[in-house]
Amino acid sequence: MLLEIRPLQRDLNTLVFTDESGNPLSSAVLQRSWNGHTSKINGCEYVCLGVLKELVKKGSLPFYLKPYSTRHTFAIWAITQDVSPDKVAQWIGDKVETVLRYYCHPQVMEADCPDF
Repeated sequence: MLLEIRPLQRDLNTLVFTDESGNPLSSAVLQRSWNGHTSKINGCEYVCLGVLKELVKKGSLPFYLKPYSTRHTFAIWAITQDVSPDKVAQWIGDKVETVLRYYCHPQVMEADCPDF
């Protein structure tokens, strides 16, 4: 799917995911898309469930997860695939010390991470 929606230009600075104005996604935009929101327009109230809550409601997902869960899952997956902690820290925007503390403990290294 990502290959299908990637920009046609090979410019590494071109964003794949943007807001309505073409700007980088902010955490506020992610939260609204993930969790949903309520808007009032001309006195009418509109409710958008959000992507994850809607999938849970339809039964496509067994339970709701916070956005942080995807970051945590990705970091653990990368560590179990032998990606170096400094590279994982760079990818998730964190410190190497934090990656070592929370994602490199023995239980993580011995566990099989599912292939999604």
